[in-house]
Amino acid sequence: MTRLFGSEMTRLASRRLFRWLLILFIGGLVLIGVLIYVNDDGAFTRAEMSDAMLGLAFPLLMFGWLVGASAIGAEWGHRTVSALLTWEPRRSRVLVAKAAAASVCTVLWVVALQIVFTAVLLPTATGESAFGPTPAFSWGEYAELGGRIVLVAVVASLLGFGLATIGKNTGAALGGGMAYLLIVESLVRAYKPSWSDWLLSTNMVRVIEGSADATLQSRTTTEAAVLLGAYAAGMFLLALWFFRRREMV
Repeated sequence: MTRLFGSEMTRLASRRLFRWLLILFIGGLVLIGVLIYVNDDGAFTRAEMSDAMLGLAFPLLMFGWLVGASAIGAEWGHRTVSALLTWEPRRSRVLVAKAAAASVCTVLWVVALQIVFTAVLLPTATGESAFGPTPAFSWGEYAELGGRIVLVAVVASLLGFGLATIGKNTGAALGGGMAYLLIVESLVRAYKPSWSDWLLSTNMVRVIEGSADATLQSRTTTEAAVLLGAYAAGMFLLALWFFRRREMV
């Protein structure tokens, strides 16, 4: 299992797609930092860094989703899954190793991007605002926010991984995810608002914000995190069921 996991980590780390994505992400973050520095009028303080990190949450979640989806979706396209199963025929071990590698890579890359983002903001983020009192800032709370974003990114990665396994390509995971968010959740909010507390995006927002929200009064941050974990586990088990019964060509 360790060798299988190690080979999956090596394969993901060597993917040109992720290298280019990381380069584009880092380039974009540096550009944001430069624009904030050039246009700063003294209002951007360290207290604003948490709001900036919240604004980065959605792109990081999409990044995690793409990591999970392409971790196996690309292999379906290149027909390398069958070749791997000739070396390791135990399908459950193969899928667990792939999901674990996608999750670990998501954690490492999202944390790295958060560190880069923080580094490019620091030259501008002063301790006090030039326009009045500054809200208190805590590095502990800032790190906790980053940790919650990482947690939700891993959930997104596993959901994307599960959909790509079931649909046998990356596009199925991306299309299925967008269809769910844009259509299913919109219909639920419109016709069954009492079910909104169970929606994926609602609980993701609850975990990331880590505080009471008007859209989710009945669930704590911990409860929302547990529910997201249950959704990710359920998706993985469903994907495993399909993977073990599917004909490989």
